[in-house]
Amino acid sequence: MTEAKKSEDGGIPEPNVLHIEMNQEMKVFAIKSATNSYTTMLSTTGGISLPYKDLAKSIKAAFDNEYPGSWHVVVGKSFGSFVTNEVGCIIYFFIGSVGFLIFKHG
Repeated sequence: MTEAKKSEDGGIPEPNVLHIEMNQEMKVFAIKSATNSYTTMLSTTGGISLPYKDLAKSIKAAFDNEYPGSWHVVVGKSFGSFVTNEVGCIIYFFIGSVGFLIFKHG
């Protein structure tokens, strides 16, 4: 993976979307939710270590409140996945070296 570009304000890196099957509104919501959660966790932990489980829980709660259905969120630096998702409801991206997989099923 190439080095992540920093955001314009010098904060966390710009998201690098690897796979997406969702509309623009949902994409923006996914990246915004992940970025906000990531930033909050960084400031809470002082940037030492990120509780990925808490990041996933926060993003899932945001999706469950915004969009109906059963959303699933995986966050981490090293994971594999093979999932079944509803059509038009999956995104996989990185913010720096942290991967985010968000999808709807059920």
